[in-house]
Amino acid sequence: AGNVWHGEVCNRAKDGSLYWVDTTIAPYLNKSGKPYSYISVRTDITQLKRNQSTLRLLNEKAERAAQAKSEFLAMMSHEIRTPMNGVLGMLGLLLQTPLTEQQQHKVSVAQSSAQSLLTLINDILDFSKIDAGKLDLELRDFNMLTTLEEFSEAMAYRAQDKGLEIVVNTIGLQFAHVKGDEGRIRQILTNLVGNAVKFTESGGIQIVARTRSENEKILFECDVIDSGIGIPE
Repeated sequence: AGNVWHGEVCNRAKDGSLYWVDTTIAPYLNKSGKPYSYISVRTDITQLKRNQSTLRLLNEKAERAAQAKSEFLAMMSHEIRTPMNGVLGMLGLLLQTPLTEQQQHKVSVAQSSAQSLLTLINDILDFSKIDAGKLDLELRDFNMLTTLEEFSEAMAYRAQDKGLEIVVNTIGLQFAHVKGDEGRIRQILTNLVGNAVKFTESGGIQIVARTRSENEKILFECDVIDSGIGIPE
């Protein structure tokens, strides 16, 4: 057609091997506009093609691994969640039976801890949700003061095994009845306080909680302070 052509061409060498070239062909036209010869510029891109093929195989392998991970997480979270719901159900029934005040208190703490564990189990699924960009926060009414008390009491049993004391400072908690994702707050605090317990050999751990109003919303802030080895700033 008398136009410049550009493309990739696969050739066979004299030894029988294949090689790829990036090719541009420009025609020379006669007075009537018809091509009578051409010039071709070629660049060997065999290695580039090999790299592209390797990268494609790696991508396919990564996609299969990601799919397997999502399926594994979904299966595991379901399998673990079933007995945990059974534990919660039995604890709920136990609370409805005649118990001493001390027994009722211990069952309530166990129920709160089991509920926190169930939340964490559900969060296993969030890894696949994060990959898909579909992670959502819940918006429910809850009592922040009650949440902190139940959480700290459950963590206190772990701390007591190491002779540590957990102190909760809620003086700055201006708002107790709030709307938000209680499970996420428990999850974050569990990670922070769990690490504090793990890396503190003596002394104690202090949880300083406060809330303040900001742009018609309530902002929750919390410091976890321990007497352990500390972390780089």
